[in-house]
Amino acid sequence: MSSQGERPPRSAKTTIHSLPEEVMCMIFDWLDIYGVKFASLTCHRWNNIIFMSNYVSRFKLKLDRNKDGVTKSKRCYRNVVWFINDQDSL
Repeated sequence: MSSQGERPPRSAKTTIHSLPEEVMCMIFDWLDIYGVKFASLTCHRWNNIIFMSNYVSRFKLKLDRNKDGVTKSKRCYRNVVWFINDQDSL
């Protein structure tokens, strides 16, 4: 018995947890690097979206193999692409 123009009751609430991953990535794009870092600490889902999905390609890490000890490291890096350039100008 709803009057004309009255909305029917909603069956479920929309929360940030119900947003799709693509929408979350669009929201994270508005944050600077520090904001994204802190957002990744919010919950497991956000951490996985930021670091375990294609969103991680937003970040680039530049290491100087002569200064940072990269050549001596035995650590396994996930989601890291190595570009080797022997020019000293970079």
